[in-house]
Amino acid sequence: LKARMAASDAARANRLSQAEAEAQMPATDITPDVSERFLDLMEQLRETVKNRPDDLRGLTLLTRNEAALGNFPAAYEAQQKIIDIKGPEASASDYAYLAELKISAAGGYVSQEAEQALRDALERNPEIPPARYYMGLYLMQVDRPDAAFRTWDRLLRESSPDAPWTTAIRANIEELAWRAGITDYQLPDAPAPTPPFAGPSAADIEAAGDMSAKDRQQMIDGMVQ
Repeated sequence: LKARMAASDAARANRLSQAEAEAQMPATDITPDVSERFLDLMEQLRETVKNRPDDLRGLTLLTRNEAALGNFPAAYEAQQKIIDIKGPEASASDYAYLAELKISAAGGYVSQEAEQALRDALERNPEIPPARYYMGLYLMQVDRPDAAFRTWDRLLRESSPDAPWTTAIRANIEELAWRAGITDYQLPDAPAPTPPFAGPSAADIEAAGDMSAKDRQQMIDGMVQ
């Protein structure tokens, strides 16, 4: 156990930088399956942001769309600019998204810079789910299954079944528990997903025409709830 803890400390101390992690990624030819019109709009957006570097709305659009194209380095560079502009007002979500983009750019590896972004997010909000998920991933990568299990188990129990991290956690946490020395772990039952909002039927709409204004408003309020 002492040897494993020492190895984990060494793994923490010797994490690759973001540049080193990305350099180890196999070369890929990103050919986005999007229209030429979209690519033209992206070029316009890049040029607009270049000419208006302090435009938070433009940077936000650029970050999201570069990520959608799989161009993660450009996405996290734009996200870093958002954080720099916001300064002390940058939120836990801002840092968590920065970490996510860096991890995606490195093929799932949590680099030194990504780890720091996660810690910045958790310092601002220790309960933010995406950062907790990726911190669990980091703890797995530095051979701390005990801490990773505690992180993921609580997150899983607090998350809805359609949360983006739930499927990944459920697929891996039983093995993680075994690695953490927990031999009697029982995977929690998956709660039923929230049913989609069906909206009013044609009969409901027709009936609403015969309602008083007060009754119609009550029906609308009920649908909103």
